[in-house]
Amino acid sequence: RKMRSLMRLGRSRPLVSWQQRLQHRIRCWDQSRHGVSNRSPHHGATCCVSSTSRWFSAATGGRGGIESGASRKEKEEDDVAGQDASNAQDSKSSSSSSSSSSSSSSNWNQYWVDAERRKQKDRAKLQEEMGRSKLQDHFDIAKRSGKMFPVQTEMASSVSGVSFPSLMVESLDGQTFDLRDSATTGGGKPTLVCFYGSAMAMTFGSQWASSPVAAKLNFYQISLNEGWLAGILKPITKFNLKRSVAASQHGRFCNVYTTIDSQREKLNMVNKITLYAFLIDKRGKVRWRSSGAPEEAEFEIAEKFAEKLMAEK
Repeated sequence: RKMRSLMRLGRSRPLVSWQQRLQHRIRCWDQSRHGVSNRSPHHGATCCVSSTSRWFSAATGGRGGIESGASRKEKEEDDVAGQDASNAQDSKSSSSSSSSSSSSSSNWNQYWVDAERRKQKDRAKLQEEMGRSKLQDHFDIAKRSGKMFPVQTEMASSVSGVSFPSLMVESLDGQTFDLRDSATTGGGKPTLVCFYGSAMAMTFGSQWASSPVAAKLNFYQISLNEGWLAGILKPITKFNLKRSVAASQHGRFCNVYTTIDSQREKLNMVNKITLYAFLIDKRGKVRWRSSGAPEEAEFEIAEKFAEKLMAEK
């Protein structure tokens, strides 16, 4: 019967909850406040303010009141403004932090770019110097007695000194060892190493071998025989050196039959045939060096620096 009566009325009444009724009554009350028609679509009657208030009070147990549309609108506007301000502050702080982090990152990247540029420049300069012809090397020996730099009168510190690179050598008595290990385990004494790649430079090494400073240190002479032809002539070279070098020095006179470009680059040995002398401390650091024909002042300087190194702990 109820369904038939609703059909006769030509409309159906939807089933709504009490929360939906409450929202609808509040909406009707707001519309009445602003002069808008508040005909109920569900009940077909005008919503009264007093009845709405009583109904809302009864539904909430007298704990709440009815908030006006204007106040709710102002509250929503305040919430939106506060949210916008909060978003603006967050974006500002994030942008400032990102800008500071990007700035520090860019500075750090620039530092490494500059360091790599300097490294490439120094490497190109050194490779250009090491790519010199044999004629230029002989010219340095003939005109400047093989001197590639002035006599050094100061000793490098243990921090600024270059670490002596690892180098496998073969002595005239048949022993093969790493020259760096021998320098660092030399019984607490510094080491003096002389490199040369020609017969003329070998005479410079003989002057170092007969000097008083060589007797106080671990003294090594290294003959550099680089290139594929030196490897073929190795037996002949070794036989001739055994005849020319005293038997007592065979354990300290060594040969190298391979290319040592990496070691040359680290020790800055540009000329391939002149003599280079390196004074190495007990930690394997190069503290002083010389090139070409030794002078009397260099013997005194090397002896003075050797005493200082022996006094170091």
